[in-house]
Amino acid sequence: VKPSVVKVIDGEKVGFVGVITPELNALTTNLDGVKLKATGDKWLAPIKAEVEKLKEQGVNKIVVVSHSGVDYEKAL
Repeated sequence: VKPSVVKVIDGEKVGFVGVITPELNALTTNLDGVKLKATGDKWLAPIKAEVEKLKEQGVNKIVVVSHSGVDYEKAL
């Protein structure tokens, strides 16, 4: 699973960062190889790091694609 993808849209680089709930381990019995980068209080750290990586690549339009639940998405 890629943490982000960059697409060129109308000549502009647009980054898309995927986010899933840090509670995934508690919600499923089979992660099928998916590994969470962080849970608990540190769940935002990998998302921030991915955004910074995209900025360093010159991407200044970044969209978060999230399936985290309302409370986590408010924190984002």
